[in-house]
Amino acid sequence: MKHILFASLLLLTVLKGYGQIDMSDSTVQVIGYWDKNEKQSYVITSENIKIQGADTVSRELYRYTVDVTVTDSAANSYTIDWFYRDYEYTYTETGDVMKMLNSLTDNMTVTIKTDELGVFQEVVNWKEIRNHIRKAMRTLKQNVDTLLQPAIQGKLSEPGKSAAQIPDSVYAMFERGLGQVETMFSTKENIEAAAIQEIQQFYTFHGAQYKLWEEYSATMKGPNVLGGEPFDVTTTVWLDEITPGDNDYVIRAKQKIDPQQLREATYSFMVKTAKAMGVAPPSPDDIPPMKNETSTASLIHGSGWVVYSVMTTEVTAEGRTNIKETTIDMQ
Repeated sequence: MKHILFASLLLLTVLKGYGQIDMSDSTVQVIGYWDKNEKQSYVITSENIKIQGADTVSRELYRYTVDVTVTDSAANSYTIDWFYRDYEYTYTETGDVMKMLNSLTDNMTVTIKTDELGVFQEVVNWKEIRNHIRKAMRTLKQNVDTLLQPAIQGKLSEPGKSAAQIPDSVYAMFERGLGQVETMFSTKENIEAAAIQEIQQFYTFHGAQYKLWEEYSATMKGPNVLGGEPFDVTTTVWLDEITPGDNDYVIRAKQKIDPQQLREATYSFMVKTAKAMGVAPPSPDDIPPMKNETSTASLIHGSGWVVYSVMTTEVTAEGRTNIKETTIDMQ
């Protein structure tokens, strides 16, 4: 979604050539100047917090390492491997279930292609990724009883928990998670829209020119992971800081999904879910007003490599707020 922004902001002029920082007019041009076999490693941390009123209901945290390697540098494109490894987890609610689900992508390579400026274009090996996930899911299913025992025992140790209901609830959580993962990795479009958000975050600002403290705004179509028509997404981008001595700069963006479209898509999704479960669907009046906003800030080196990036998405409905924050930190 994000790279489409730079095709739609007509005020941004794409300049070829070297020297991304031009202090004479306080502008920056974000271009990837990468060589074949060049490699950088990053630690990616993802934290999810659920808040009800003034109370934190749950918190879950996981981190992993990615090795980003330029495998081909052509006149009009780059081919880049993202290799995922060394997952670590800290959970307060979902325990070993989510640990197992996230491990599906461990030791997996995502091969992407960008244009000559470093603008994300596509996932090249999506079929290989889909098959990797399917194979890993089969292994999990074959060993599900053994794998879920720690999660069940952990729930049994919590006060006030019903021993009769806990096994079923853990298995249900596992099955729902598998279904979500399977859908996320089922097609090229789903993988690019929902499964590689940290990659999309990395290349958010590539391919455009920015002037210091000047805001660029546009409304574009963004992916609807609930199904249905794409959302209208309003985006504002600005160059916030330039540090010529370090040859780097900070760019920020804010995005907001149309709240009415979000509410309608949520209602449609819940109706389909209710039908599949054989239960009564909700009324449109049961769906509360909703908010989905994302802010992104990236420190980028003059070579086009991201040094540090943080993306925070906040979804609010009916007094409950879900916050997801993803950081990308060069090692």
